[in-house]
Amino acid sequence: MAELRFAPQSDELLTSIERDPTRLGLLKKINSALDHLERSPGDAWCRRRRFESIGVWAISVVLAGEEWLILWEPLDEHEPDAVVVVRAITPAP
Repeated sequence: MAELRFAPQSDELLTSIERDPTRLGLLKKINSALDHLERSPGDAWCRRRRFESIGVWAISVVLAGEEWLILWEPLDEHEPDAVVVVRAITPAP
Protein backbone atom coordinates (compact mmCIF):
# COMPACT_ATOMS: atom_id res chain seq x y z
CA MET A 1 0.00 0.00 0.00
CA ALA A 2 1.33 3.41 -0.98
CA GLU A 3 1.12 6.65 0.93
CA LEU A 4 -0.82 9.28 -1.03
CA ARG A 5 0.36 12.87 -0.98
CA PHE A 6 -1.35 15.73 -2.77
CA ALA A 7 0.15 18.71 -4.54
CA PRO A 8 -1.50 21.94 -3.31
CA GLN A 9 -3.62 22.46 -6.45
CA SER A 10 -4.97 18.89 -6.40
CA ASP A 11 -5.77 19.18 -2.70
CA GLU A 12 -7.59 22.48 -3.27
CA LEU A 13 -9.65 21.09 -6.15
CA LEU A 14 -10.59 17.97 -4.21
CA THR A 15 -11.67 20.14 -1.27
CA SER A 16 -13.85 22.27 -3.54
CA ILE A 17 -15.50 19.16 -5.01
CA GLU A 18 -16.12 17.84 -1.47
CA ARG A 19 -17.90 21.09 -0.57
CA ASP A 20 -20.17 21.07 -3.64
CA PRO A 21 -23.28 18.94 -2.96
CA THR A 22 -23.97 18.71 -6.71
CA ARG A 23 -20.63 16.88 -7.20
CA LEU A 24 -21.16 13.94 -4.82
CA GLY A 25 -21.16 11.42 -7.69
CA LEU A 26 -17.88 12.80 -9.03
CA LEU A 27 -16.38 12.81 -5.54
CA LYS A 28 -17.33 9.16 -5.08
CA LYS A 29 -15.70 8.18 -8.40
CA ILE A 30 -12.53 10.17 -7.66
CA ASN A 31 -12.24 8.72 -4.15
CA SER A 32 -12.71 5.21 -5.52
CA ALA A 33 -9.90 5.78 -8.03
CA LEU A 34 -7.67 7.25 -5.30
CA ASP A 35 -8.35 4.23 -3.08
CA HIS A 36 -7.31 1.92 -5.93
CA LEU A 37 -4.18 4.00 -6.54
CA GLU A 38 -3.30 3.88 -2.84
CA ARG A 39 -3.75 0.10 -2.71
CA SER A 40 -1.83 -0.69 -5.88
CA PRO A 41 -0.04 2.05 -7.84
CA GLY A 42 1.76 -0.59 -9.90
CA ASP A 43 -1.51 -2.06 -11.16
CA ALA A 44 -2.10 -1.83 -14.92
CA TRP A 45 -5.39 0.02 -14.30
CA CYS A 46 -3.47 2.87 -12.64
CA ARG A 47 -0.85 2.94 -15.39
CA ARG A 48 -2.97 2.76 -18.53
CA ARG A 49 -2.12 6.29 -19.64
CA ARG A 50 1.21 8.10 -19.40
CA PHE A 51 2.08 11.65 -20.35
CA GLU A 52 5.79 11.39 -21.13
CA SER A 53 6.14 15.12 -21.78
CA ILE A 54 5.33 15.91 -18.15
CA GLY A 55 6.32 12.55 -16.63
CA VAL A 56 3.05 11.58 -14.97
CA TRP A 57 0.54 8.75 -15.14
CA ALA A 58 -3.17 9.48 -15.61
CA ILE A 59 -6.24 7.74 -14.27
CA SER A 60 -9.44 8.57 -16.12
CA VAL A 61 -12.69 9.02 -14.20
CA VAL A 62 -15.90 9.42 -16.22
CA LEU A 63 -19.28 10.45 -14.88
CA ALA A 64 -22.25 11.42 -17.04
CA GLY A 65 -20.07 11.90 -20.09
CA GLU A 66 -17.65 14.19 -18.25
CA GLU A 67 -14.05 12.93 -18.05
CA TRP A 68 -11.65 13.91 -15.30
CA LEU A 69 -7.99 12.98 -14.98
CA ILE A 70 -6.01 12.18 -11.86
CA LEU A 71 -2.38 12.91 -12.70
CA TRP A 72 0.10 11.17 -10.43
CA GLU A 73 3.66 9.95 -10.11
CA PRO A 74 5.72 7.95 -7.65
CA LEU A 75 7.81 10.17 -5.41
CA ASP A 76 10.80 7.85 -5.83
CA GLU A 77 11.22 5.78 -9.01
CA HIS A 78 13.31 3.27 -7.03
CA GLU A 79 10.39 2.64 -4.67
CA PRO A 80 7.36 3.30 -6.91
CA ASP A 81 4.86 1.71 -4.50
CA ALA A 82 5.99 3.61 -1.39
CA VAL A 83 4.77 7.20 -1.88
CA VAL A 84 2.57 8.51 -4.68
CA VAL A 85 2.08 12.21 -5.37
CA VAL A 86 -1.21 13.29 -6.90
CA ARG A 87 -0.10 16.26 -9.01
CA ALA A 88 -3.50 17.28 -10.37
CA ILE A 89 -7.17 16.41 -10.55
CA THR A 90 -8.54 18.12 -13.60
CA PRO A 91 -11.22 17.96 -16.27
CA ALA A 92 -9.86 16.21 -19.34
CA PRO A 93 -8.98 18.57 -22.18
